[in-house]
Amino acid sequence: MRAALIGALLLAGTSGCATLLVTGAVDPNAKAQQAVEIAAAVNDALSADGGQDAQNVRATASGTVVTLNGSVATPAARERAVAIAAATSGVTRVVDRLALDGA
Repeated sequence: MRAALIGALLLAGTSGCATLLVTGAVDPNAKAQQAVEIAAAVNDALSADGGQDAQNVRATASGTVVTLNGSVATPAARERAVAIAAATSGVTRVVDRLALDGA
């Protein structure tokens, strides 16, 4: 699913020894697709949670970082939404931009 290109660059050291530098490059389309899939998985998880009013919460992703936008009724609902997002496979960080209703 994710295409990776691995290149090796052989650099000659000044002491006569050789250093092998291995770099990996990720296909930008694969990275964008991964972000779309992660955001969809978080939104699905929020919708599936019986205690969460997911209609007012929307997850977007940039790479593996998920941002939650929208509003929730209580601090507990906010914590639950963040916990659901953080527990979703592929998520490395959650940015909480949720507002409390009436705040």
